[in-house]
Amino acid sequence: MQVMSVNLGKIREIAWKGRTFNTAIFKEAVLGKVPVGLPGLVGDQHANSENHGGRLKALFAYPYEHYTEFWHSVLADSSLPYGSFGENVTTQDWLDDRVYVGEKYRIGTAVVMVTIPRKPCYKLNARLGRDDVLPKYLESKHTGFYLAVIEEGEIGAGDAINLLESHRLRVTPRDIVNLYLGHCLDRELLERVVKLEFVTDRMRESLIQRFDRFARHSEEESGEF
Repeated sequence: MQVMSVNLGKIREIAWKGRTFNTAIFKEAVLGKVPVGLPGLVGDQHANSENHGGRLKALFAYPYEHYTEFWHSVLADSSLPYGSFGENVTTQDWLDDRVYVGEKYRIGTAVVMVTIPRKPCYKLNARLGRDDVLPKYLESKHTGFYLAVIEEGEIGAGDAINLLESHRLRVTPRDIVNLYLGHCLDRELLERVVKLEFVTDRMRESLIQRFDRFARHSEEESGEF
C-alpha cells in the first residue's frame, strides 16, 4: 500500500448550472513532502468547514484503482489527473472494502486513522463538468474514505502505508455504504456500525431509519408481515 499523489486545493469561486459558489475541490498534485497537522494538510483549504475538515475529515483518501477500474470507462471523455475527486491523497492497494474504520496507519512520518466513507455534494459534478457523477459515485460504492490525523508529520508521493493498529468492530467503509444504500440488511452489522465512535449522531440516526425502511420494504415484497 502506498501514496501515489498528495493533492492540495485553494478556495476559488466558480459558476455551475446557474449558481456561483466557493469551493476547494479542485485539488492538484504537489511534489515533495507536505506537512500534515491535526486539521489536515498544510496549504490545503476547505470552503465549507461544516462538511469538510475537522477531526473526522482531516484528510480524504481515494484509491487510484477506482480511477482505472471504474471511472476511466464511465467518464471516458474526461481528463482525470490525480486529485480529480477532491482527494488529498491518491492511494494504491488501500481500498474501501479492505480497510476497517478505526484502523491506524503510518504514512510517511504521520499517523492517521480511517473514519467514515465520503458522500459528496453537487460540487463534485461541477469539478468534473458533468451532471451524472453523483448518482454513479454512491451507487458504484467507489467512495473513498476520510482520515483523522493522530500524529502530525509529513507525507509525500511514494510513501508506504503501514498498518499500526486494527479495530475490534471490523467495519469497512464499504459496509457503511452498503447499509446506507439498502444493499445489506444485516442487523448485526448495523449494530456494530452504530457502536463506532466515529459515526456521528446524525449519521447513526439516518442509518437506522434507512435500514428499518429497507427491511420493511423487503418484508412487504416477500409477503412476510
